[in-house]
Amino acid sequence: MSTTIPRDPATVAEPPAEPPTERSDSTLYKIFWRWHFYAGVFAIPVLVLLCISGLIYLFRPQLEALQYGGAMKVEQGTSVVSYQDQVDAALAKYPGASVFELGTPHTATDATTVSLNTTDGKSLTVFVDPYSGEVTGTRDNGADLSNLALELHGTLLFGRVPFLSGPDDDPGKYGDRIIELAASWTVVLLATGTYLFWPRRRRDGTRGWRQAFRIRRGVANKRLAWRDVHAVTGVLFSFVTLFFLITGLMWSGLWGVKYGEVLTKAGTSYPEGIWDGATSQTGDDLQRTAKGGWISNNLPLFPSGITPQIDPADVKPGYVPDQAADGSDPHAGHHADGEQPADGSEQSVQTGEGALSWDPTQGAPIDAVVASALEAGIPSGFPISYPGDATGSYAIWLSADGSPFVQRGAQGERQMYIDQNTAEVLRDFKFEEFGVGARASDLGIVLHEGRQFGFWNQMLTMVATLALLLSIASSVVMWFKRRPKRANAMAAPRRTSFATRGQAIGVVVIAVALGVFFPLLGLSMIALLVVDTVLIRFVPPMRRLFG
Repeated sequence: MSTTIPRDPATVAEPPAEPPTERSDSTLYKIFWRWHFYAGVFAIPVLVLLCISGLIYLFRPQLEALQYGGAMKVEQGTSVVSYQDQVDAALAKYPGASVFELGTPHTATDATTVSLNTTDGKSLTVFVDPYSGEVTGTRDNGADLSNLALELHGTLLFGRVPFLSGPDDDPGKYGDRIIELAASWTVVLLATGTYLFWPRRRRDGTRGWRQAFRIRRGVANKRLAWRDVHAVTGVLFSFVTLFFLITGLMWSGLWGVKYGEVLTKAGTSYPEGIWDGATSQTGDDLQRTAKGGWISNNLPLFPSGITPQIDPADVKPGYVPDQAADGSDPHAGHHADGEQPADGSEQSVQTGEGALSWDPTQGAPIDAVVASALEAGIPSGFPISYPGDATGSYAIWLSADGSPFVQRGAQGERQMYIDQNTAEVLRDFKFEEFGVGARASDLGIVLHEGRQFGFWNQMLTMVATLALLLSIASSVVMWFKRRPKRANAMAAPRRTSFATRGQAIGVVVIAVALGVFFPLLGLSMIALLVVDTVLIRFVPPMRRLFG
């Protein structure tokens, strides 16, 4: 025997006010409105965090210029010191630290960056003047505003909370899953919201599109104006929001991984080996092949304190003289130390006072690695990740947001691995070598981050994000205006049964399709369906709370 609970008409949530139509009060409309409400409850808190953190990271170049401009910019000098001396200067400031990345300057007035892991567990980026070799400043990566925003955007900072963090290899796992779930529910939010907005056929046969995009002002019911702001901004920017959602999901731990697997099986992903790293030659291999001597002297670079004999105005950090003044190749005709390479041809390095050479069995200097990358065509202003062990390689990953001061779209992406002993390029992957799916994905992500077209991409992304925040804010205002006086009431739209079997089948098919495409959404929809049809229906407190 069911129990009937008295309902106060003042506390019953009614559908948003609509112009008189034949179908605005249809059962399907009410069902979609209820699920639109549920989707908003799940998604809105996370969406607000994503929007705020995304806006902060979107303006990372401007923010970092304000925060660290004094350390990141230097006066151009006439000679540069070696990268190794610059690394040593950073290590001298933080004894016992280990280097994991070197960032070469992009312009003649940029500082070199040396990223360190200190003995007390901090991750720091040290700025070094490439002309004097002096440290100009330090950034705490763990407390940096842009990095915190990026971590919030990707994991909700769950990795920083012990009881919320995931396993050691993926501390932000649970935050990532929550974001993926919220993004999936936002897709439902967009779909149901578009249905609710769609102009219904009026009695006179018109659809009222002009009225649909009009924001009513000066009406007695102020909630109507907020409803119009919510609907119009939500619908106008729905495709941009959907684009943000899909490109963001490409980074997620479940959907993104499966998406990558589909691209790989379809043969449209990244080239084989691009993410696998590369193995450097071992000392025994180098001694056995006897190639170390001439390979090591085939790299044009400057030892510490040596200035090339060129116009000082032309000198910039990382400069390598590829041609002599007369246009000839300065490397031809002589070989350093008088050695002859294995193939009999002569090689030389002319730097004014000598050439840098090393024993490959002891590892190549970082300057040799930089020179090798420059010779291979890597543009200045690139980061170099250090090898993780004795057999690993140096890695260079050119990405759109690798440096806040380097404008590099998706087409400029490149992945290179360099032998840590010989400084030879082991693997070199360019954007045009990526599969169609990988190129489309990377382009979408770079657009998502506002990096593809520089300032104008930033502006478009900012406007779309602010529009989403406006739509969210107006929905909250509407909810407060129609919310019952009871503090514990959610003012959820009434549950309504389907009017026809066809309606039920159509909605189920759509729900199943979405659940299969977004697995976390599918599981949560099943759970919500149980709660909605069992707990809310038969448990009086839940019934009063959700209506």
